Amino acid sequence: ATGGAAARPGAPLGRLVRSPAGMPEPGAAAVEAALAAANLLDAWVCPDQPATAAALAGGAHDGYLAALPPQSRPAGRTLADVLVAEDQRDVPAEHLEAVLRSVAIVSTIEDLPAGTPVVSLAGQFGQGVQVGRFGKPHPEYIGATARARRPAARLAECPRRIAQLAGQTAAVELRTLAAGPL
Repeated sequence: ATGGAAARPGAPLGRLVRSPAGMPEPGAAAVEAALAAANLLDAWVCPDQPATAAALAGGAHDGYLAALPPQSRPAGRTLADVLVAEDQRDVPAEHLEAVLRSVAIVSTIEDLPAGTPVVSLAGQFGQGVQVGRFGKPHPEYIGATARARRPAARLAECPRRIAQLAGQTAAVELRTLAAGPL
């Protein structure tokens, strides 16, 4: 996304949804990883289709998620079966659900319907001619708990990283002293 996010209506998909209670963490992580790899996790969701059309017409350099017309949506399970709307005011739940119902969810890549936007429970994705897979140990962005865990984990890593950098600095200082004056 490029500038002006605070001034436009909506939010990135990852901030609007969470995994339902009871969804196993590996499955939630796989879905999030596939969405991230497919550039869907941080794609902007406007509050309705007219707002999406207006954003595109405005010439912004960005990606948006637009709900497919009901007749074009995939049959069977969709992201709406594995993600639910967060309690938020950026995008009405019914529009967000329409966007989620526009992306199929399958068990494995072998189940990927050709040409259908799809995410698998194994971290795979497909968008027309683009297919791929990504993995991660746990969700970092989808859901308030995951979003809170990420900075806490990064903060916990700081003392180890500081010690590592201090060691590297000391080694450079020793090499500098050994080299003598210039």
